[in-house]
Order: sequence, then structure tokens, then C-alpha cells
Amino acid sequence: MNSEKSKLDLSGAQTKLAPDKAVFNVYGTEHNVWMDSIAAAPSFSTLFDEDLFDEAQTFNSSVFGQSSLTWSDFQTVESYAHTLLNLTPVNARILLVSTDSMFDSSMSPALEMLFDITGTSRNLTDYQTKIADLEDYLLDNYSADYDSVKLEGNAAALLLGACAVARNSGNYWNYAENNSASPWHGRISGMDAPDPNSPSPHYRLPRWLRAAVVDVGSFVSCRNCVHYPTYQEPWYSYDLLGAWDYAGNGSSQVQ
Repeated sequence: MNSEKSKLDLSGAQTKLAPDKAVFNVYGTEHNVWMDSIAAAPSFSTLFDEDLFDEAQTFNSSVFGQSSLTWSDFQTVESYAHTLLNLTPVNARILLVSTDSMFDSSMSPALEMLFDITGTSRNLTDYQTKIADLEDYLLDNYSADYDSVKLEGNAAALLLGACAVARNSGNYWNYAENNSASPWHGRISGMDAPDPNSPSPHYRLPRWLRAAVVDVGSFVSCRNCVHYPTYQEPWYSYDLLGAWDYAGNGSSQVQ
């Protein structure tokens, strides 16, 4: 990747309409490139918390220019994402619909499918199957408007972007947990083992899946990424690049 033109420019994609889920896959593949870049830092093995965030921001700035995301803003979004992930799928959907301007009740079935993925999956095959089902459901039941120049979209486009992050992140962290060759192996293996009796759905999940779903939760709960209606553009839209920024920084905290 070079600093002059990011892959997330998506030149050639159809503006204002997402014809299929492939348009959004770059959000997932570039997430994994980002994690590789962080792991290549000379001091990677000794970095924690805010240091990892700073390393993530270094990569982001090299590609897109200076990021406006601060450590404090990121902590707020990550805390909200963890709140969602610690709820049942129904309660997570209710909270998101009641507090986020991007989602109205028409999105409830899709949101519940999303939080079922993040709360009840147990293995990679089950996880990826559920993601594919959600993508099909979104394409069959909603109009996914997406602007490939501004990298903005409506709620359906946002969820398709979240699916791309979920699919690629799941593969990435599953490999990291199960292969010592991954530079992230030590960090993800050091996470607490899953507790089937935990009152929190999140902590019943395998380690790799806990890492992956934090990315998804961060992607869909970035309140700073909502663009409110204006006189010139009287509709809500969501900054998918900003959401990707939050999701990548969420991944950087795996330890």
C-alpha cells in the first residue's frame, strides 16, 4: 500500500449503490493488513494498551493522513462495543436501535442476526456460515446505498461492511490462536480461557472469536461516525472509513 492512494478508495465501485457484498470486502482485507503492520513494529512484544493504539494510528496515518481519533474517543467507543457484546442478541439489538440514530426498527432482524453471530458462534465454520447468511439477508431485504467516493453509506451498507470485517477478522484471529508462527499467537493465547458458565455471552466464546467480535462491535457502534442530516443532504449516513478505524484500533488491543 502507498500513502498516496489507499485501497479503500474503491475506485471503480458503483457510487451510491452496493451491487453485492464484494464491494465491501476491502474493509476486511485491509483490517488484516493493518494487524500485520502493527505486529511488524520492532517493539511489538512489549507494547500494551495506549502504545498499541499509537502503533495502530501510525499505520493509519501513513495510509490516510493524520487520523482525528484520540485515545479517549477510542476508549469510549470500545467500552460501548463491549457493553453490546456482553448482552444477549435481543438486548444488544434493543440497545443499539434505541440509542443509535443510524438504526431504526426496520433493521432489528439484521441486527439480531449480527449479535447472534457475535454471541453464540463456537467454531470458525459456524461463524462464517452465519456471516454469509446475514449478508444474503441484507442484500435480499434492504437497499444498501453506498458512496464509494465519500466512503459513506446507510445502515445496510454499514452492516455489509461489518460482515466483511467479521469474516476476515475471524480468519485472522483463528489462525493467530492456532498457529505459533503468527506474531499475535502469544498475545491471543494469553487471553482468559472461555468460561461456559460465564454470565456474559462474550466470555463464553473461544479466544479468537472474542478478538474478532470486538472488531465487529466497534465497527457498528462508532457514534462519532454518524453523519446527521443537513439542509444539503437530508439523510443519515455512516462513515465506513471511520468505523474501520475504530475496528482496527479495537483489534490492536488483543492481549
